[in-house]
Amino acid sequence: TDATNLATPEVDVASVGALAVAGANSTSKISRSTSAYVDPGATLNTGAGSVTIHAETKSDANGSTIGIGAGPGITVTVLEIISTISGATEARIDSGSTVIAGDVSVSALSHNTVLPLLATAVAIGGPIGIAAIVIDSSVTGVTNATVHAGAITAHDLTVSAESHNFAQASAVVVSVGILGGGAGAKGTAEVTNTAKTEATVGSGTQITLSGALDVSADSHNTAKSTIQVAAGSTGLTIAVLLSQATVAAGTRAAMDGNVLASESATVESSGHNITETHTLNVAVNPAGLGGAGTGAVSEVTAEATVETSIGSGASFATNNALIVQATGHNEAITDSDTGAGGGGIAIAVGVISAKIRGSVLTEFKGDVSHAGSVAVKASGLNEAKADALTISVAVGLASGAGASAIAEVTSEASVTARVCSTSEINAPGATVSVVATGENHASATANGGAGTIGLIAISAMLPTATVGGGVTSEFNGDVDAAGLNVTATGENEATASVIVVSISLGAGAGANAAAQIEATAKVESIVGSDASISTSGGVAVDATSSQNASATANGGAGGVVGIGGMFATTGIHGPTSAHINDDAAISSAGSVEVKAESLGSNATSNTTAITVGLVSAGATGAVSSNDSAVSAYVGSDVDIDTHKSDTSSGN
Repeated sequence: TDATNLATPEVDVASVGALAVAGANSTSKISRSTSAYVDPGATLNTGAGSVTIHAETKSDANGSTIGIGAGPGITVTVLEIISTISGATEARIDSGSTVIAGDVSVSALSHNTVLPLLATAVAIGGPIGIAAIVIDSSVTGVTNATVHAGAITAHDLTVSAESHNFAQASAVVVSVGILGGGAGAKGTAEVTNTAKTEATVGSGTQITLSGALDVSADSHNTAKSTIQVAAGSTGLTIAVLLSQATVAAGTRAAMDGNVLASESATVESSGHNITETHTLNVAVNPAGLGGAGTGAVSEVTAEATVETSIGSGASFATNNALIVQATGHNEAITDSDTGAGGGGIAIAVGVISAKIRGSVLTEFKGDVSHAGSVAVKASGLNEAKADALTISVAVGLASGAGASAIAEVTSEASVTARVCSTSEINAPGATVSVVATGENHASATANGGAGTIGLIAISAMLPTATVGGGVTSEFNGDVDAAGLNVTATGENEATASVIVVSISLGAGAGANAAAQIEATAKVESIVGSDASISTSGGVAVDATSSQNASATANGGAGGVVGIGGMFATTGIHGPTSAHINDDAAISSAGSVEVKAESLGSNATSNTTAITVGLVSAGATGAVSSNDSAVSAYVGSDVDIDTHKSDTSSGN
């Protein structure tokens, strides 16, 4: 099944008069359902011929909206743009079906794009001009491939779900008035929590293959909000901007069936989530008050998990490799420029954030009767970046500028690879690997300043970068294998920087840059209390970390009175540990190694404050703390029967 859907409204409105009001609503909605399936209880027998069940959709919601108001009196232009794509793309073999074939493929593919091409509101008035836009773009709806058959006998079996979701909100707002000018915009772009991508083999499905099993869920989710606002007048000028981009869609591959025979088996999920907000906000008033305020958020939410799950009822028999893995790549980027100019007073304020909360999890609860090798892997890369530039300039009385920029990889953004206590792995000739790898980067920058030839200029900048996501590998099942490796590797980096300047008769500049790697950003490798291990080769439990936190605050103030305070704080608190828990049992092993190592753990804070004036005062403070512990240990009542064992930790 293949479906293409389009929604492309074009709306233009213009109003000219002594009192000019221009308003418009543009709505583009696509609600569709695309499915390809085999009914419950059906029987398909193609001999050596292939069976393909494929559902595919391509949906585009776009268009243009322009509103213009002009006149010698009061002018108002207001636009609302709503664009939505919803609905499911599903391919499935329903319960109780029997399939006998060569190659069997069940796949769902979706491309959903919400992209308003042009959204512009302009108001040019005599005494007053007001312009505003509200724009909302969203993608929702599942992409799902499911096999819930009674029995499948084939060469290869492929179960694949793939999605490409893109939501963008873009707008330009301009207002001009003699006595007053106001411009405002709210932009929201979202890939919602219902836009899941899932590939599933249900419980009770009996699979016999002469070739390969491949179950995969692959998502590409992007939400982007780009908003530009400008306002000008000679009286009162206000520009307000709110921008938000969010991805909340999860990605999941799940196996609950039984593979009775195969050459190889792979169950994997991959999610790439990107959120971006880009803003420009300017208010100009050559005679009176100019004020600009910006709020901008980009976030990958906690619902945007990437998960591969093997249920407790699942089992595998394969001659070669069994690979179970989840891979996540999350980016949250916010950059914002805010400026204000006033003949009397100028004020510019920006509050922005970039946050990642989505986790990566591979969890194995099932059994393996035989395999050439077994790998349970989870890998995550998180990059959060917030950059703010805020400037205010006044000719007259006062000028003020302030910005808060927060970049955060939260504790929810963990990476975990786990073999659970319900699992039994019987693969005497195989190496079993449980591997978790995580890399987290958070960067926050807040630069700016205030200046006036009048009385006072004050500026304050607050960048904060935080990493809290941990990395865990854990084995807690029963295994009979050639070797067991349980490995966790984590790299964490948090960077905050600021440059701030104030110039006036009375000038004040302040900054506080903070970069933290929290205690939740642990890197740990664990053999659990319920583990029962028998290997002809080695057992290795390893944890390795690298952590860096850096904060820099530079700035100054100059005037008749100049006061400046620059402060920077860094902390590293994430532990690194490798351990075998109490009551674990290693009945046989060629060797046992438990090792934890830090490749580097550096916390650095730097500050510079320069003040100039008849009365001048400057203060700086830099604090760096590092209490990240490194430990490797074997718990009490652990039974180990081996020729060689080693426990070590290094920093």
